[in-house]
Amino acid sequence: MPQINIHTFALCLALLFSVLVVIIIGLSQFARMYYLAGALVPLAIVAGLAWVLYAVLRHLAQRDEESLLVSGLGPEGIMLQRATVSALGRAIDSEAGRYFAAGEAYFQSGNCEAAAVAYRNSAHSEESLAADLNLSVVLLSYADFQGAKELLTMGHTQAQRQRSREYEAAFSLNIGALHARQGKLVDALGAYREAQRHLELLGGGRGLGDVLVNIGQAQAHLGRAAAALESGEHALAVYEETGSELGRAAALGCMGYAYSCRDDFYEALKYFQQALEIHKELGNALGQGHVLTHMGNVRFKEEDYEGALEAYMRASELHGTAHDALGEASAMVNMGNVHFRQGELDAAQKNYDEAFRIHEQAGNVMGQAKALTNIGSLLARQRRVEPALKTLQRAKEFYLEVGDDSRGLQSVEKLIAQLKVEVGKDDS
Repeated sequence: MPQINIHTFALCLALLFSVLVVIIIGLSQFARMYYLAGALVPLAIVAGLAWVLYAVLRHLAQRDEESLLVSGLGPEGIMLQRATVSALGRAIDSEAGRYFAAGEAYFQSGNCEAAAVAYRNSAHSEESLAADLNLSVVLLSYADFQGAKELLTMGHTQAQRQRSREYEAAFSLNIGALHARQGKLVDALGAYREAQRHLELLGGGRGLGDVLVNIGQAQAHLGRAAAALESGEHALAVYEETGSELGRAAALGCMGYAYSCRDDFYEALKYFQQALEIHKELGNALGQGHVLTHMGNVRFKEEDYEGALEAYMRASELHGTAHDALGEASAMVNMGNVHFRQGELDAAQKNYDEAFRIHEQAGNVMGQAKALTNIGSLLARQRRVEPALKTLQRAKEFYLEVGDDSRGLQSVEKLIAQLKVEVGKDDS
């Protein structure tokens, strides 16, 4: 049975009295029931007060939501949900509270490993959905997919047992983000839809916008540009209602990506530019890096390689500023792709090697797989067939390790098959 929020009840009350005012005006004017006119002023006052009450309660509900669960940009521009200290539900000077606050500070400074330790200590001191949720976000941020999966599954089950719809929605959204990062887009959409259902029952708000942005990105990846645009537009409307500037930038970026996927580069760049300006105003280096990467991809598709390289280099710098090593590595790979396309193979090799080093140091299996795919492709271009096969086989093993079913795995298998055919020809 749907939950009715108090501000929803206030809205129904306001609508009821407003309808009564309209009915009385109609009856007194057109049905000549003039004796009803005396009730018009009191009803109008009550209706006005009901609308004021609704506005106040709605504002308080949104402020409460913002203080407990907040939005954040994750790797690859995916929206994530995390808890704040106020969601911990206990005094900040408790042992669990102190660890939690330390985790917040470490996470904000980009020290994900220290943040993970602090959140684990908080959960060990006293179990809480807030600590589990934040630890899962940290694990997702540096691509510990197995750890994130275990924690998200456990947290989601606990939220169901505690009948906490807010946390159920947050864990579902982050489960979808995990699937998306592993290339399991259909599974991601299923998790996002569950989160959307919960948030709509809770009255929508900023969290609904987060889900819609992620749905739009997944749809765009699957080639459903029209559906992705629709999700992006819906998300933008939600964020404009709640006043979330970060959300507006994410929605505009989602719409830009949808246009780029159907090769409408003019519209794509228009939306990306709007998103970039918002991130600049917010001082959000991570958001700027994500958008510039997308803009670089558009320039690359347009064969404007200098423009693409400039965008990727700036994105790499911004990800470094934001302490986002994985984003920096992703930009490195893109820079290598530009050099590869221009025939500058030594420069491309340097970029790919550096990206692999960053992903390896961070333990990002998916990132290593993608970097090795590029290195293997470069070796094949140089006619170094045996090293290329070994590199691509290693990339394939990484893809299989995370259970990836994306185009990356398909590309590796295709390259391996082509190289084996060439080896067969040489042997004959």
